[in-house]
Amino acid sequence: MSRVTGLLAWRRRPAALAEVTAGPELAAKIGYLSSIEIFADLSDQRLQWIKETTRMFTCPRGAVIYEPGETGEVLFLLKRGLVQLYELSPDGKKLVVGTLAPGAFFGDMPLLGQAMCGTFAEAARECLICAMGQGDVEALLLTEPKVALRLLHVIGRRLNEQRTVLTDVVFKSVPGRVAALLLRVAEEAHGDTIAGLSQQELAERAGVARETMTQTLNEFSGIGAVELHRMTVILRDREVLEALAAR
Repeated sequence: MSRVTGLLAWRRRPAALAEVTAGPELAAKIGYLSSIEIFADLSDQRLQWIKETTRMFTCPRGAVIYEPGETGEVLFLLKRGLVQLYELSPDGKKLVVGTLAPGAFFGDMPLLGQAMCGTFAEAARECLICAMGQGDVEALLLTEPKVALRLLHVIGRRLNEQRTVLTDVVFKSVPGRVAALLLRVAEEAHGDTIAGLSQQELAERAGVARETMTQTLNEFSGIGAVELHRMTVILRDREVLEALAAR
């Protein structure tokens, strides 16, 4: 599938996406691209080429960017916002298998071993993304092998994270899953404070009901393991949480 065909196939999906064709966001596009991990140290000429071959879109919170069954092979680069990767059980229950922050990439690109399979990608916050078609990704990898190596490294790391999430759901108790999630998210935040995530979002990442997450967090608060505030969880006793996470 060519670059143009791939992007057009994706853009035909019913989503509230708006292409950015002017303004400060477009003017800052090269600076954004150069800050993405996989594009580090690329020449100005190469970054200019990537700028010209990608298209930028805004995406409101709650919009599905990608869903199973779509045929457009597109690599998405996240500049601003938060994207959740999730799967749905037969009864419609959502299990979040990954949460992507600015600088991450996602999409259905079989040539990279990057297949979304049965995974949805949804904007958990308002997002600004760039879309790059398969043909251009192939051309970039042929001319910049270091980009391919970085892509494979990130994909491998993400697969390990998804395996951890699914293993926790299958083998851990509910308190164990919640404690393990809190420790993992705090590590991502490089501290003891988890801010900006609702209890619903935490529940989806742990694979539990919203009510169950609230009850479990209150129990953790009662034993002094965490401190709860609106949209914020502060870890107060990591030893207790680590013991719970092992169950």
